[in-house]
Amino acid sequence: MTELEEQLALPTGETLRQSLLQQLDGVGLRLRTQLQAGVPRKDYADWQAAADAVSAAQEVLQNARIGAPQGSL
Repeated sequence: MTELEEQLALPTGETLRQSLLQQLDGVGLRLRTQLQAGVPRKDYADWQAAADAVSAAQEVLQNARIGAPQGSL
């Protein structure tokens, strides 16, 4: 289990998830805005990869198990 999974499994996991999703929303918006405004051709793949990584992270967080792990009290 990763450190993030451990933190999400805590009773405060939902608060953490919402905070991370909010941060990712902001980063994603800035990346998309910059991509739409234009980036140098040589940098486009890097910017697009960053935007794709943010989207993937959002999906992982949206599907993550939240709350106390099974078997805990």
